[in-house]
Amino acid sequence: MSTYRNRKTETMVYIVLWLLVIGLFLLDIMRSRAQLSEPLIDMHVVLTVTEKILPFLILFLINNNVLIPRLLLRNRLTQYFAYTALAVVSLWIYQYFSFMHRMEMMPPEMLPHEFRGPVRPLLPLPLFLDSIYALLVVGGNLAVALMFQRFDDKLERESLMKTNAEHQLAYLKAQINPHFYMNM
Repeated sequence: MSTYRNRKTETMVYIVLWLLVIGLFLLDIMRSRAQLSEPLIDMHVVLTVTEKILPFLILFLINNNVLIPRLLLRNRLTQYFAYTALAVVSLWIYQYFSFMHRMEMMPPEMLPHEFRGPVRPLLPLPLFLDSIYALLVVGGNLAVALMFQRFDDKLERESLMKTNAEHQLAYLKAQINPHFYMNM
């Protein structure tokens, strides 16, 4: 019963954190749109938020539902770190090609200054930030999952200690009872 409650609590923590991330991202977009006197929220904003957040959410779901329980919590650390690195690199490659596609679709006068010349930067700032965000998603997920795992382990250890104490008490009672009857 307590494990179910912990999973429910853990899920609620993740939901609150994701709502906070999405809310902050929306606030940033709304701030920049307010400066340009554009409508704060429209279909373009919803699509932008979905396009930006969805890859990180997929990374989180893979890490939380597949990699952590099947590899990390079973002490397969090398495999966990290898698959996590593969997932982060895959996300970054997807974002790189998506970003370059968006840059190619923009009219030349709308391109950022560093993309107007013949030499393009190897790692533009938005892609660098996306890779940092991916590491933060994995790290935050790992921290919350390990915190709840430690809590579960603590509850299990306390239960085992209580059971052990009860068994020791029963053993001592069993030793005392024959002596009490013989002395009577």
